[in-house]
Amino acid sequence: MFNLKNYRVGGYIFFLSIFLMILSFSARAEVVDEVVAVVNNEVITLSELLRVAQVYFSNANPSRYREVLEKLIDQKLIDQATKDMPTKVTEKEIDAMIKGFKENNKITDDQLKDALQQQGITWGEYRNEIRDGIRRNQVITQTIRSQISVSEKEIKDYYQKHPNDFFESAQVKLEQIFFPVPDQATPEKKKAASQSAEESLKKIKSGEDFQKVAQTLNLPENNTSCDVGMYKKGELMNTIDQEAFTLKPGEISKVISTDKGYCIIRVLERSEEKTKKFEEAHEAISNYLFQQKMEGKLQEWLQELRTNAYIDIKFNQ
Repeated sequence: MFNLKNYRVGGYIFFLSIFLMILSFSARAEVVDEVVAVVNNEVITLSELLRVAQVYFSNANPSRYREVLEKLIDQKLIDQATKDMPTKVTEKEIDAMIKGFKENNKITDDQLKDALQQQGITWGEYRNEIRDGIRRNQVITQTIRSQISVSEKEIKDYYQKHPNDFFESAQVKLEQIFFPVPDQATPEKKKAASQSAEESLKKIKSGEDFQKVAQTLNLPENNTSCDVGMYKKGELMNTIDQEAFTLKPGEISKVISTDKGYCIIRVLERSEEKTKKFEEAHEAISNYLFQQKMEGKLQEWLQELRTNAYIDIKFNQ
């Protein structure tokens, strides 16, 4: 199953070891280097393996080192097989990759450069590694793309056989004021919270601003009026869910009683459930099936490269 909203073709189907390495933000460990594999006339060293493993599996579990080594061997084989293929990687592509990396990991230029410095990598070396990674994916696409096609029948078949992929639940975006009641609260405290909620609702219904009413209540942090996000039907607490999906955008709820206290909600946005039409889903399905075939062909190609290569693995773990 795939997410039609999030899926996009052309993703990097082969990891970029040096690029990903920066995720760890830890200084490079000093190791006595040794050769862990020979791939035709090139070697893979222990330091390279450990550095990539640290990021690829976060905590660098030694039981996964062999898996990472196999990926590095595949990477070497691809680079060797395509070294003479004409490709062009622009500076804009490299800039876009770095920008995306920083945004995804919520880091600044300075934080990235500090991490590179800690690991002994210059800015130029970093950009070159990204260039190599982008090139690698370009040549994979060039080599395999012409062997793949997706027919209209395949797209229709997928649409018909995976109806749940195209169903979108009703959704609602809410603003709330929450009046908490502690688990051990006395009946008097529960009554006071309920009365406070009812009084606040009267003010709002009489025309006072929803957010201003919340701000005057002196409630604990995070309980005052706020945009609490978009929710699908069934994701909210049952009593809130029932109320939320009866209101139109802009409407205010009654005081809702919950196990944790009392709540007033205002609906900001609301959408009804629907199923995407075939025409709406066509491009996403086509891209998805194409990428699936691309990944299958990549594995076939890698197996062919391995069959015709000299590979000597010296790593025993």
